[in-house]
Amino acid sequence: MLNKLDELRVRTQGYDVIGIVETWVQDQILDSELAIPGYNMYRLDRKQGSGGGVILYVKDTLQSSLCTGMMDTGFEESVWCKVKLLISSLLVGLCYRSPSCCSDNDNTLLTMLEAANRVNVSHIMIMGDFNYPAIDYENGVVSASSTSADYLFFEKMKDLFLVQNVFSNTRFRSGHAPSKLDYVFTSEENLIDEVHSEVLLGKSDHVVLTWFIFVDRCEQNDEQNKKFNFCKGDYDSITTALNKVNWQTEFTGKSAEKMWIFFKDLILQMIKLHVPYQSVHR
Repeated sequence: MLNKLDELRVRTQGYDVIGIVETWVQDQILDSELAIPGYNMYRLDRKQGSGGGVILYVKDTLQSSLCTGMMDTGFEESVWCKVKLLISSLLVGLCYRSPSCCSDNDNTLLTMLEAANRVNVSHIMIMGDFNYPAIDYENGVVSASSTSADYLFFEKMKDLFLVQNVFSNTRFRSGHAPSKLDYVFTSEENLIDEVHSEVLLGKSDHVVLTWFIFVDRCEQNDEQNKKFNFCKGDYDSITTALNKVNWQTEFTGKSAEKMWIFFKDLILQMIKLHVPYQSVHR
């Protein structure tokens, strides 16, 4: 992901929710290095070894929060958040299942999906790279035994009445047959009209999938219909306030990440105090 960030930040303009799997980032990579302006980020790195990792970005004009209950299910690589809508709510899940996934983690995945179906929300959307090449959703068959991970997953999603919305190939790699490994599930039919395949991101061998999800209007943050009028900001007061900060004291003993968070929060606080809002008419 790190060598694709510049392209990602350009191509994500206008999207409400962005899911990235196989981020290949570790704990030493700071949140500030992965941030996309205008989005809240929910991140889970692979705990052992290289590869894997998932990140959800949700537009900061939407009211979203980490779904902590779903984060405690034990599946190795998934991240979940709730988005508050005007008269309902949406659970968003992002999963990565490694092709070398062990049977215990496969079973935990099925248990986690059962738990998602019990979350008190109006709608569910689960997306990600599941690596079940034996499943043919277009024809509704599985070319594997009834005890295989592919078959058990396919049957579980039917039992949970989760609708799969991807029917075109999603992975293209030289020397390999194209395959459908990436899915988008919803709790109802017709929540998604059609999933589109876009050009690859960098040198990835998976296409970028995009779609519209049809739910009621998202409940907006208080600032949703307003924006800061920076032309009328009181920058003298901001400068005075910043000059009063003892930066050496505030930064001593802090990691680069904690220094960045302190500085960012202080700047945002100064903006809210000294830059007026203006209404945005839609």
